Amino acid sequence: MLARRGDTISGDYRYTAPDGSRQKIDLGRLGKHNPLRVMRADCRTWNDRRKSHPDLREWIEAENIRQRLELEAARQAEESARRAEAVAAATGTLEDLLRDYIENLKAKGRVSVGDVEQTFTRIIYDTPTGKMKARDIEPAHIRDILAQLYRAGAKTARNRLRAYLHAAFAFGLRSEYDESRESGRSFGLTINPVAATAPLDGVERVGTRYLNADELRAFYNELHRTPTTHRVMVALLKFLIALGGQRPQQVLQVPWTDYDFENRTIRIIDRKGRAALPRVHLVPLTDRALELLEIAREVNPPDGDKPRTHPWTARGSEPISIQSLKNVIARVRKTEAGFDVTHFTPRDLRRTAKNVMTQAGVRRDLRNLIQNHGQTGVDVRHYANDPTAHLPEKRQAMIAYEAALARVLAGQALTGNVIEISTPALAAS
Repeated sequence: MLARRGDTISGDYRYTAPDGSRQKIDLGRLGKHNPLRVMRADCRTWNDRRKSHPDLREWIEAENIRQRLELEAARQAEESARRAEAVAAATGTLEDLLRDYIENLKAKGRVSVGDVEQTFTRIIYDTPTGKMKARDIEPAHIRDILAQLYRAGAKTARNRLRAYLHAAFAFGLRSEYDESRESGRSFGLTINPVAATAPLDGVERVGTRYLNADELRAFYNELHRTPTTHRVMVALLKFLIALGGQRPQQVLQVPWTDYDFENRTIRIIDRKGRAALPRVHLVPLTDRALELLEIAREVNPPDGDKPRTHPWTARGSEPISIQSLKNVIARVRKTEAGFDVTHFTPRDLRRTAKNVMTQAGVRRDLRNLIQNHGQTGVDVRHYANDPTAHLPEKRQAMIAYEAALARVLAGQALTGNVIEISTPALAAS
């Protein structure tokens, strides 16, 4: 039906509803874009629709609801897609995960952080796998990374890289919602893909190397003659021996402020192991150790116009690296006096000192105190709260060690010259 409304002509489709009421559906205005033939076609469409839906008003209302629901679903899907894209963009890559892990190690003061970071930089950073999302890393990717070292014959390095990666993913899994992480990155991890790989058996061997008396004497006495070796480096290696075999990396990190010359001690912070809180380890300084420290003080003074924060640095302000110590050891072994010294590493000096203490008759518990092995027993908590608790015993043990070391360096046998340390004397001290 057509009807004039003012200056326009509009069309309606009129019908009788099932309840007998007369209804109409607007067909729009008659015009160029809605000619009469289109209106007639719309009428036929509505007429056909009435055959299956007699109440067109009810059908129209249901259709409007359906369209609104479809539009809302499409809007939500689009919003969800945008959120997913934003999350994907913010989700960290493998390299992001490893860098966050490195920062965590640095915050905890882990001495191994330098080696771990160097390994990641050399093998994973700036590689296609490193740029993948951490959540998309699968065991096959880890296998391919490790295979590079395996094929190169670096099996020990392969095992260590696996351990570093396993720890990094474990860190990512437990710190996903840790608000204290500065990066705030999300990784979306659900598994540790490194767990599906296995360490190679028979690769990491327990260290047994120590310098015997002849080797120790040759090494100690030849150090200062080694070509192109800084005198601070020479003093440092001797200092490690004089300290009774402390962990080299820990000694290197000790600043001048942790040397107490009045009480003749060095304060070492032991962050080794998984303990949340580091342990303070006080080591007595012998006359020999203090003399070696004076060499470091001359080159790297803690005060003056250009003070240094650490004593054991040969160039600049950064402490000497373990690799530098290894290089010096290699040079010593090339000298005439060092030819007969079998290969060893800086940490083997720790085992060497323990061997000297054993031959000197220093009790096992005192040897462990000097080298800060984990303590057990009822006094552990007291010792943890008061690092000076065992200092008198340490001093007595260090005196015995220094006497034995002096004999070794002088070429005198220790057999038959065991140095006794009596319990009453310790208690009195």
